[in-house]
Amino acid sequence: MAKAKCAICGKEVGFFSKWAVKDGVVCYDCVKGLDKTIFQNIKLFTVDQIKGALSNEIELEKPIIFKCSNSKIIFDRTNKILKKITAGIISSNDLKFDEIIGYNYIEDEKIFSVGHFAGLTAAGGLLFGGVGAVIGAVLGSNQKRKVKKMEIEVYYLINNVQDVFPIRIYDKRFNDPVSTTSSIYKDYLQVARQIMITLDNQLSVIKNEQNKDEENDKENRSPADEIRKYKELFDEGIITAEEFEKKKKELLVL
Repeated sequence: MAKAKCAICGKEVGFFSKWAVKDGVVCYDCVKGLDKTIFQNIKLFTVDQIKGALSNEIELEKPIIFKCSNSKIIFDRTNKILKKITAGIISSNDLKFDEIIGYNYIEDEKIFSVGHFAGLTAAGGLLFGGVGAVIGAVLGSNQKRKVKKMEIEVYYLINNVQDVFPIRIYDKRFNDPVSTTSSIYKDYLQVARQIMITLDNQLSVIKNEQNKDEENDKENRSPADEIRKYKELFDEGIITAEEFEKKKKELLVL
């Protein structure tokens, strides 16, 4: 059986000298110069991305990784994908950042935040004072209690269908219930806090990129394109004939 070849240098690589990437295999000699965090998570990246990083043509963003009670959560910032690894297996339902519409933090059956767009308002502020306020509500909700489940439900929308990407921070199926006064509980609550902060930060980046794209698209549209857009609004009955004619005149003057 022929040995696999490194996708970068073309050299044959044996079982112990090859490293799997997203779309092929590479040899250690080719990738040993990568940043340590990138190298440790090399399966996240394509051959072309690795080549670009090695030649300094592109900069790969380091993934952000969180360890939960029975899984690892990976924010792949280069490919803008949220991944979940359970029992060493990457979840099949990897989630694109721009598909996410919000999240809830849940302890047992109690919800401590609402599923608005990543905690962001239209003005760019955080709902309810931000993640810190959510954690404050958790800590102030009750006195000492036992917690069986700590979870973040991430909501996403694909083809106008909403679904949930669950991130189980702590699960009694794999561990005993924890007391809210214990260091274990506080450690996992900190993990939940950091995951929510990372969600907010990454989705802020996505929102800013979308706004820039919309601005660029608007700048590149001709007056004729804008008139067609307003004509569609008129045909659909959203604006009146007078409003359409007024906008048409304004655009023709530009």
